[in-house]
Amino acid sequence: MERDLAIKVLHQHLCSDTNAIERFLDESRSLKELHHQNIAAVYDCGILPSKQPYIVEEYVAGESLQQIIRSGHQFSGQEFKSIFASVLTGLFHAHSKQIIHRDIKPANIMIGDLSAEPPQVKLLDFGIAKLGGEQNSPSLTATGQLLGTPLYMSPEQCSGDELDARSDLYSTGCVMYETITGRRPFDGENAFVCMLKHLNEEAAPLAGDGISSEYSDLIDRAMAKQPAQRFSS
Repeated sequence: MERDLAIKVLHQHLCSDTNAIERFLDESRSLKELHHQNIAAVYDCGILPSKQPYIVEEYVAGESLQQIIRSGHQFSGQEFKSIFASVLTGLFHAHSKQIIHRDIKPANIMIGDLSAEPPQVKLLDFGIAKLGGEQNSPSLTATGQLLGTPLYMSPEQCSGDELDARSDLYSTGCVMYETITGRRPFDGENAFVCMLKHLNEEAAPLAGDGISSEYSDLIDRAMAKQPAQRFSS
């Protein structure tokens, strides 16, 4: 097809784990319903003769938001607005298809040329997405593997409760917080400590960071502990 593509292949040592294979292929099932400029497209999937499943995806050039934050870049208000308008537009499309991402984090947000107006922004990695009608999966699998990234998981995801779109909005709020301040709202020496903080602690106030009340109020509401106190969409 004379285009660059990204090809994901499951590690060989996981190919005897039927749950790992199922979760890997869930990504292609999730994304086949999603056609949006802010979501990396999936073109094909299958299983190789070696029994390794693969997914062929759109290749997204640029850097992850995680890489840009770690570089020490100071985001302007316009950059912040452009990035998260795109992230939320992509999420709204996924939620309209009854798909919850469950792993929104800076590493899963790819950005093309940040100086472009607007910059190309793509959501990646729907590998642990929850499909509409699917029973809620606990945060821990039978083998003890976390589904999600504790640094950005919503309180209800940490406690294994039922999730809806507002869980993704909480995670997005955590990413917004880190993008503006350069620090994560909750950190800890291990996953358990992080999850307890999401459940029981409030993030350090943003007001002292020279941030406009427009953004601090937005992030505070997105990161409310109770889903009913967040934005509904």
